[in-house]
Amino acid sequence: MSHFKTALADVLKHEGGYVDHKNDNGGATAFGISLRFLSILPALAGDVNGDGHVNKDDVKALSKEDAAKFYETYFWLHYRLNEVETESIAVKLMNLFVNMRGKTAALIAQRAANDLGAGLVEDGILGSKSMAVLNSLEAEPLLVCIKYQAWAVYKAIVENTPSQAVFINGWQKRAFA
Repeated sequence: MSHFKTALADVLKHEGGYVDHKNDNGGATAFGISLRFLSILPALAGDVNGDGHVNKDDVKALSKEDAAKFYETYFWLHYRLNEVETESIAVKLMNLFVNMRGKTAALIAQRAANDLGAGLVEDGILGSKSMAVLNSLEAEPLLVCIKYQAWAVYKAIVENTPSQAVFINGWQKRAFA
């Protein structure tokens, strides 16, 4: 079952147009797609404007449609979020995978499942066992645990890197949305 369109709408609710905030570790960003992300894609896949280079101009050239394609390929399908059966869980996880690195978002999901007694190995990989457990748990308690685990990560980021404190209010809203 695919809840991609709902997840995409949720991500775009939190991610705006072009921004180049000096404290954003991802660099210039549009619709949540960062220059750092575009730069690590294979074979110039991040060269949105087709000039043979990946730079801020590619981020500026991104449309919502471009962002949607990147999200579907490199987040939704890559992290197997299409296998999450409950829409609210799939949507929340997509948002976290977009806003955090993949391993961190997967760890949040595993820790949340373990908060409910799942006994998963916390390895930061949503493999078949993790996916089966996520799909077996009651959605509402799992969602609450995911939100609190996400908030814990955001707070830890600020504790470890004080320059990121400028983002804490937005991250708190995002964690509990």
